[in-house]
Amino acid sequence: MAYNPFAGAGSAFLVIYYLTCYSIAIAAAVLSLLASWKMFIKMGEPGWKGIIPFYNVYVMFQKVWTVKNFWKYIISVCVFILPYIIGLLLTIMGGVFMAQGDNLLTPGVVMLIIGIVFLLVALAAAIYALVVYFGLCKRLALSFGKPAGFAWGLLFLSTIFLMIIGFDKSAFVGKQIPD
Repeated sequence: MAYNPFAGAGSAFLVIYYLTCYSIAIAAAVLSLLASWKMFIKMGEPGWKGIIPFYNVYVMFQKVWTVKNFWKYIISVCVFILPYIIGLLLTIMGGVFMAQGDNLLTPGVVMLIIGIVFLLVALAAAIYALVVYFGLCKRLALSFGKPAGFAWGLLFLSTIFLMIIGFDKSAFVGKQIPD
């Protein structure tokens, strides 16, 4: 077997690549936590409330919208998760059963149809949760004096736009849209 001096180059590249990606992800997470801390201080809340998962979203709903809408959001997320898992399992099992049968009314086809219905319910719940969360983003942007279009940035590039809110000179002006 001949010696190849480049045999380990691929694995060294992967190590450097993954270390770089993880370093960027950790830096983004830390910056997001700091921005959230600063944003909550601007909202008149203790900064630690901004870094606790779920509770920070609850407080944001409380400050710029209503707690009722928070529960709508949480329930829609939960309604998404359970039918998604069930639908995914049923479609996989239905596909396995269909591969074994040749009849149109096999249990596999029925499982596949029920699984697709569950997945459609999950999709509807996910769309509803996204609409409610966009409403929160819009109200959050307006409550810091930002234009309504800023909400799209909060929705899709939340780390960057949270840093803008957290570290710029904008002040929290409270609810801007009636409930």
